[in-house]
Amino acid sequence: MKLNYGYTICIIFFILLCFLLPPPGDYDTKFWIEWCTAFKVTGLAHAYTIEDLNYNPVYLYVLRAYAAIMPDANSIAANINYLKIVTLLFDFGAVMLLMWWANKHGRNIFLAFFVLFNIGYLYNTFYWGQIDAIHTTMLFGAFILALEEKLIWSVVVFLIALNTKTQSILFLPILGLLWLPLLKGNGKAVAKGLVALVVVQVLIILPFLLKGTAGAIWQNYVGVVDYNRFLSMHAYNFWYLVLWENTEVARHIPDSYTLEWGYF
Repeated sequence: MKLNYGYTICIIFFILLCFLLPPPGDYDTKFWIEWCTAFKVTGLAHAYTIEDLNYNPVYLYVLRAYAAIMPDANSIAANINYLKIVTLLFDFGAVMLLMWWANKHGRNIFLAFFVLFNIGYLYNTFYWGQIDAIHTTMLFGAFILALEEKLIWSVVVFLIALNTKTQSILFLPILGLLWLPLLKGNGKAVAKGLVALVVVQVLIILPFLLKGTAGAIWQNYVGVVDYNRFLSMHAYNFWYLVLWENTEVARHIPDSYTLEWGYF
């Protein structure tokens, strides 16, 4: 399959899914409706004065733009499901990036397209409306750029991912191993990388800097760690696997407890 054909199929499939979006869930979208409605009053720079708002800056731009094009609170609530389309763009963007990389290295790009048919790939976005595809696609892009020895771009894309979700920092050690050979003995690259990081970070938080509210971003970063102090908040992770006979336990045990299997 030629690369352009692969891209065309992805675009057609993306457009089709945009017309088949299932109804939104109740949890995160409830907060998005509240936040977008509040943005009409606070603007972006005072976003962290909104109760329960704990997202990093990048997705706040998406929510603020959505609030800006909706005429009133009723419209915000009625059309909230369409925010899934933004995240779907990143789901498909990751596959198209994989196609590009496979094509460049002589691999079968048709196999890359079949990632879309992995039941776990689109489910989080398409059904639940979660935004994880945004930062994971950026992380994937950072890895590809590092492998292609595009150091500055890789570092910048990783920074944007970190400004989307703090969990992105978990991939820093692995990315660091890819960056090290590109940095070793290359002072110019180090300097350019630092300048690029500073410029991009300033641009991301510029509205907050101009209004003197940038400190709230840092408080959000350090405070989000203890936002939910339990083993799991309805996330079907490792704890649900080991506590499958009593999954309710995971939602009531503080995450500060020392592990004692007898307790379970």
